[in-house]
Amino acid sequence: MTKKALIDADIIAYTAAHATCTWVTNDDGEDEAWPDVGAAGEFVDEIVKAWTRHSGADEPVCVLSPDDRTNYRLLLWPAYKTHRKSTRKPPHLGEVIQYIRDRWDGYHVPYLEGDDVLGILHTRNPDNTVIVSTDKDMHTVSGWHYNPNKDEGSGPRYVCPMMADRWLQTQVLTGDTTDGYKGAKGIGPKKAETVLNSHYVLERQGDQFVLKGDPAAAWEDVMNTFRVTGQPLDEAVQNLAMARILHTDLFRKTNGERFIQLPTQTWGVNEEFKLPCTS
Repeated sequence: MTKKALIDADIIAYTAAHATCTWVTNDDGEDEAWPDVGAAGEFVDEIVKAWTRHSGADEPVCVLSPDDRTNYRLLLWPAYKTHRKSTRKPPHLGEVIQYIRDRWDGYHVPYLEGDDVLGILHTRNPDNTVIVSTDKDMHTVSGWHYNPNKDEGSGPRYVCPMMADRWLQTQVLTGDTTDGYKGAKGIGPKKAETVLNSHYVLERQGDQFVLKGDPAAAWEDVMNTFRVTGQPLDEAVQNLAMARILHTDLFRKTNGERFIQLPTQTWGVNEEFKLPCTS
């Protein structure tokens, strides 16, 4: 069966656009952009083919975020990603994105970030797909991953379900200020590791090591950490919803309507939320 590389094409679009835009200072002392759309297209093609080949896949599936930047997280938490530093945007970025749509059948779903679509597609067919992205947040999705910045020459790596759960809980504890959630007060990576260590253990199976543990018990400790810091437990749940990338069990489409599952205070128990779109 054909193996598909599920490619984070948002990253490719931004990389290609920035790499093919020269900024110069004009006579008025203002920065002026000189984009090269043709070179950007060639750059895109080169990256898509290289990432597909190096990930061990047969063909690419380029996944993009929606053109209109609709995002269900913004419907629930308006501060999501509003703290990111603004950078100069190459004027031909939209053309590069459209090129990916036309040349590589760029795939997107309204109100879902590209990361969510990657997670859904991979968990729907884990044996015949590999997620290709440089984003560390993708490690909250179990399965096969290839990071072009770290795995070149070594091929895809497998993230087991326990590893994905532990990484997700670490993000809830430490937060991600650029994405709009701050985690538990005073908790950095080392303290988060201390909170979670007693719930997970690395065991040897043959010539491999696998992580085993109790994510539900670990989640109780995460919640208790928020209690100790005096934060409402709703903040922990909100952080989980922001950090958690969707997988196939957290998304459904019925009669043209789309629904996602939002987390609750109980690990593994979700509540349904209808997206404001039909197609």
